Amino acid sequence: MPTAPPTKRGGVAAIHKAHDVAVTDFDTAERYGWGETKEILGRAVRSFRDEILIATRFGFSRDQDFGFDSRAEHIRTVRRGESAPPRHGPH
Repeated sequence: MPTAPPTKRGGVAAIHKAHDVAVTDFDTAERYGWGETKEILGRAVRSFRDEILIATRFGFSRDQDFGFDSRAEHIRTVRRGESAPPRHGPH
């Protein structure tokens, strides 16, 4: 049975709960919500960012085929955060 997509508030709460039970590794990717999950994660971990590891993957294209884009200019764009909403916090 399909479920509704998670809310931002629910995502933040889930990340806080994970941290409360000693989860220290979080994973995100350019393709997960095309930046929305990175925004949620950034907002959620602000108060404990230095206690965790965040892994991220990039190199995807948004074309009709959802292929790969590992060109240097695309990677620089993703690294600067231009392909997603701004992250919260200094990291």
